[in-house]
Amino acid sequence: MKICYLSSSIVPSMSANSLQVMKMCDAFAEAGHTVTLYCRNSPFDDSNDYQFYDVKNSFRIRKVQYPQIRGLGNLFFVWKINQDIKRNPLPDIFYGREASSLLSVLRLGRPVYWESHGLPSNNFRFSLIKKLLKNKYFHSLIAVNSFLKNEYLRLFPWLDEGKIKVIPNASNISQKKVKKDISLEYFQNLHFKVGYVGSIFPGKAMEIILPLATRFPEIDFYILGGVQSDIDSWREKGYHKNVIYLGFIAHSDKGNYYQFFDVLIAPYQREIGIYGGKKMKSDWLSPLKIFEYMSQGKAIIASDFPSIREILDDQKDCLLCNPDDLKSWENALRKLMYNSKLRHSLGKKIYQKFINNYTLEKRVKKILD
Repeated sequence: MKICYLSSSIVPSMSANSLQVMKMCDAFAEAGHTVTLYCRNSPFDDSNDYQFYDVKNSFRIRKVQYPQIRGLGNLFFVWKINQDIKRNPLPDIFYGREASSLLSVLRLGRPVYWESHGLPSNNFRFSLIKKLLKNKYFHSLIAVNSFLKNEYLRLFPWLDEGKIKVIPNASNISQKKVKKDISLEYFQNLHFKVGYVGSIFPGKAMEIILPLATRFPEIDFYILGGVQSDIDSWREKGYHKNVIYLGFIAHSDKGNYYQFFDVLIAPYQREIGIYGGKKMKSDWLSPLKIFEYMSQGKAIIASDFPSIREILDDQKDCLLCNPDDLKSWENALRKLMYNSKLRHSLGKKIYQKFINNYTLEKRVKKILD
């Protein structure tokens, strides 16, 4: 089947949405489909996109200019995509996360699959989505958790529930790597090691990690992610010699670092910052980080939100903590630090759950079934 994936993600970039889009295109291609991705071009266009995201060169990437003109940039972007699509044989389906791009191709008469990671932020977005969902060529809404499904049914009560599939995010099966040229200077001590992988925007992690670092000077906390300005900002809030900022690590290299961590942590707050200076509520989170962590077979401590509980099972395959209660994070960390048997048991169980339910291969199958 020919799949045209329409995305407004910048490729390459450090954003989680661009990673998710590239991984999904790779997974569609691995399943035997012919895939073309339309996305925004990047100021870092001299890089190898496939290598940057650690995916195979198995699908086409068509980069489209997105002018930074308020109110016109997206219109031009969508128009350029349509112009290119019309010059080529039509795909069997259109797929994407961006409602406006998908809305523009409905007139081409192909089934449209829309994957949603959030709710409409204003009346204009609401009207776009309403038009998309009412069109006869709208095929499926892929909601990444039950909260989103229920909210869309509330916002659009006429929507056929049978057209909504709740399919969380997913990840690749981990390929553990050991590169001889990786710097080991940060990992040579015998301290207990806690890893956080991802951006360090407000609400993502540091509000919990920095106080934990103060309370546990014997533990080293490794931060894989964040641009230098974000790192400097958090350092200004308090220096901790046991917080090691490694900065952004290429997706193709992250597997070299996970092996050193005893525990992985995902301390989301109730509202988190995302790329572009925007914010989103944690109610509808389906974070890539969680699935990537699961693929490593390590013990996980994460924030206790309903959307997270759809994936993780507290005390059985992870430890969940109240995002507002630092003491609960202290207790969970202390529990894992002094109980290696529990760490290994949680890691083993979470990995098995991942293999059974949350690989990209399984996600693609659920979407297209």
